Amino acid sequence: MSNDFQDDSRQLQAVASLPQDMMLLKMENEQIFAVARTQPRDPMKIVKQLAQLIEAYPAAADEAIYSKPVGTVIQVTCPNEKCGIKYEVNSIDQETACPICDTKAAGAPSRKVKKFAEGLSIRAAESIRSIYGYTRLATTTEQFEDGKVKLTGTIVDYSAGNLTSDERIVTPWYKSRSGGMTRTPEDRFLNVVVKAEKSKLRRDIILDNTPAIVKAMFRDMCEQKLLQLVAPEVIEQRIIPAFAEYGISQEQLDQIIGRPHKLGWREQERMMLRKILNALKNEETTARELLDGLASKPTNTSVPNAGVTISDLMGADQPTPQDQAEAAPNASKRSRKVKKADPEPVAPEPKQEAVAKTESPKVENEPSQLDPAAWLADKQRRLRQCHTILEFFPLSSEIAKDPMLAQITPEQQEELAQLAMDTQERLR
Repeated sequence: MSNDFQDDSRQLQAVASLPQDMMLLKMENEQIFAVARTQPRDPMKIVKQLAQLIEAYPAAADEAIYSKPVGTVIQVTCPNEKCGIKYEVNSIDQETACPICDTKAAGAPSRKVKKFAEGLSIRAAESIRSIYGYTRLATTTEQFEDGKVKLTGTIVDYSAGNLTSDERIVTPWYKSRSGGMTRTPEDRFLNVVVKAEKSKLRRDIILDNTPAIVKAMFRDMCEQKLLQLVAPEVIEQRIIPAFAEYGISQEQLDQIIGRPHKLGWREQERMMLRKILNALKNEETTARELLDGLASKPTNTSVPNAGVTISDLMGADQPTPQDQAEAAPNASKRSRKVKKADPEPVAPEPKQEAVAKTESPKVENEPSQLDPAAWLADKQRRLRQCHTILEFFPLSSEIAKDPMLAQITPEQQEELAQLAMDTQERLR
């Protein structure tokens, strides 16, 4: 009896010796623990509450998932006609080859492709925590002499009895487009960069404390709701103008998505646009990161836009004035050589003979006389043999208007379109 009295007395003395703010915090924690024990947490009930939130406020689903760039890779189309697969590499050199048929990738059609990481956003984490209840979230900031900042975040889950903590270092230095290291101005670093990283830290520790089944079901509900919010007219009226506010044009969006807007973005591509826009709004990424690696002009062996058809490749049957100007020096050189050799005017008979020679392949390769495979091989051969942009434009127009184009498979149409675009870039 005396021992129990002594123990209680020591506890009272220990509590009395605590600072006032610590004693209030201890009492508050004990009170929250007591209430949390009386109301056990039900994950399925939480999922239902999240579903009700999405139904009552659809914009919550729009803001719940982000998509941010994590790098750029090169997508290569195997030049082997029997293979033709698409594979991704970080760079192309003499040793790069197809993983299936081992055909070398040097000179093969290729294009840069952005890789994206998706996940639940900061807004989604805040929604989960508000419905979860009985948690305490705290973040601290510590700045070092070299300008770096250490962020520490901790969440206490009174209902589950868990404590989740994480920390990260934020540096004011970043790599500029020129390749050099640049220091962020201190006011922007502390008020923008550090705050953005603090929001990401809060999101990460909240989601780390959330059961996987709750996160998976909530994301699935948001994906289904997003399908109702990505109609083409919504993209035209709201999404594209919203990207313009961040300095991203429609042509740059074509590069990011990998498909031109005039062909019509597909459902999954429109969903990706909304997720990328959400990442920009929540400062998960920046316009500079989105455009990194895509702003430069494609190389001669690159295909700017995949998934297009020949019919959409050319908007006009004739070359533009710029194309004529670029092709004019080569043509003028040939004409000067001819004039020096023979100043007399050319007789009409040789002209007619030359026309007959240029038209003879068309008669010989009439589409109605060829099966689809032979027609495709013939057009591919003629595209590869183009020497000037003035030869390319009439040929591409001829292919686009040929009824045999509809007889080949969509994969063959895409392959032909890529070859045509590769030829156009080579000739420019």
